[in-house]
Amino acid sequence: ILSFLTQTNILTVLATRGLKTRTVISERNDPRLQRHRPRVELMRRLVYRRADVVTANSRGALTALEAFVPKTKLAYLPNPLMPPASTEIAFLQAPTIVTVGRLVEQKGIDVLLEAWAQSAERLPEWRLAIVGDGPLRETLQSRCRELGVEGSVDWHGHLADPFPLLRASKFFVMTSRFEGTPNALLEAMACGLPGIVTNASPGPCELVGADESAGLIVPVEGVTETAEAIVRLAREEPLRQRLAAGARERAREHELDRALGVWLQLLRCE
Repeated sequence: ILSFLTQTNILTVLATRGLKTRTVISERNDPRLQRHRPRVELMRRLVYRRADVVTANSRGALTALEAFVPKTKLAYLPNPLMPPASTEIAFLQAPTIVTVGRLVEQKGIDVLLEAWAQSAERLPEWRLAIVGDGPLRETLQSRCRELGVEGSVDWHGHLADPFPLLRASKFFVMTSRFEGTPNALLEAMACGLPGIVTNASPGPCELVGADESAGLIVPVEGVTETAEAIVRLAREEPLRQRLAAGARERAREHELDRALGVWLQLLRCE
């Protein structure tokens, strides 16, 4: 079981109250789309159903877990939004669109670059900032050059504190192929950034709202649709302002005190 747990995005918590111990499993991704080796998938189904509680950080993930976990054992736990490390605001010479994520296949940065290539000519004053590192960095930078947009893309690598850049940016784009509830998007929303997200997984869509009150939802792998959404948000400042207000409001559910209160109640620590 320990080997299984170390190979997945699962955290097992033991909460003790008196002499009683509860086993709580926390699913951190989209169980429909995140694939593991067959033995890991088997262990997931065996272990999850035997836990006292199985939690997820999106309501859509809970629905997916109903396929092999009794509904009475499922609980929604919001990701806590940690206080930012600073209050600084970066100085940017141009209006900037930002994304934050590991440079891996899951995050779909290749799709974002293709979309940026379609939109950059219509937004000559704008720039795209990519925060994060990973094994696909060289491949993605090479593709950026092939698309002819290397002059308008800034590669920041890993930033210990991305908040100054987030506060200075205009909006956030996440073209992931699957997600749980991404903290990067949540942090951007707390800074008042509208989001453009794909419909691949429930988590990002739940954050921006099915009514798109905090951002725009585009099809997964939808290069043209993502490009159109980028141009629309860049050109329509009143829309950005309305979605920014919605982003701040929707992020409040995840503020540390509120989110931890839900965790403590579930774990029966209060």
